[in-house]
Amino acid sequence: MGEKFRNVKIRTKFLSAFLLLSFIGLVLGITGLLAINTLTRMLGDLNKLQRDSATVEEVLKFQYKWGQDLTETILSGSPFTGSLDPRNCLVGKWLESDSVRSITNEKIKSLLNKIPEPHDYVHYEGERIIRFLNAGDADSAKDHFIKGILPRQHDVISNLDQIKEQYNEMVDLKTDEIISTGTFWAGLIIAFVIVALIAGILLSVLMPPTIIKPITIISDIMGKAAAGDFSVRVPTGFGAEVGQLIDACNTLNSYNDANVQDFVKLVLTIRESSQGLLAISSQMAENSVKVNE
Repeated sequence: MGEKFRNVKIRTKFLSAFLLLSFIGLVLGITGLLAINTLTRMLGDLNKLQRDSATVEEVLKFQYKWGQDLTETILSGSPFTGSLDPRNCLVGKWLESDSVRSITNEKIKSLLNKIPEPHDYVHYEGERIIRFLNAGDADSAKDHFIKGILPRQHDVISNLDQIKEQYNEMVDLKTDEIISTGTFWAGLIIAFVIVALIAGILLSVLMPPTIIKPITIISDIMGKAAAGDFSVRVPTGFGAEVGQLIDACNTLNSYNDANVQDFVKLVLTIRESSQGLLAISSQMAENSVKVNE
């Protein structure tokens, strides 16, 4: 792999590195957006469950209070201020609301279907108890309350309690699901970050030897050539633009080295010729002296 990468063009190397890191960044960004979108949707579902659970809690408290107010009216004779119309009280309005009609959980729907009959009963019979009280028949009111309304009131409250428990379970499950999903996306993002880190390390390891190292070698060799040593050569084996640059440097050094050697040979030839001429001149001078004698 290192040998193949070394022979790739410099422009291709930088472009490949840029595209690789850009792709990893793109995947990381998309993963982050998907994680945010998924968790936001799940948090919205959790928030709705919590609101529905709070509504059930409010309805349950209202039904408790309705029964307590009726009990207090029976025992103390105080005016009853609660609603005797099952459609006009908080529970009745809640049962007819769009939020309840849109419920898809089968267990909750089953529990909701059990509420209207006993709920309507306690309201209609509550009106009967008020008539007993208004007529001064407190004993009949108490007897009817204990034998008739209390069991049905218990049924309503029991079903509401079970609905609230079901909502609490759904909230807990959704919370665990959010935690699990968040952990998954966090792990996936961390994995991509690690991949990006490894890619960066690999590029930092592969890029310098194929670009910086040969340039450093060329700089050292050309420094020696500038000092006059044209016999030095840059090691070959690098591909693409670096290999072409090395070949050009070696060709230049070879050309300069050949010129220097030719120049040295010329100097030696000239020196030899000068020495020959000097010898001839000396011989001619000696012969001239002998002739004159």
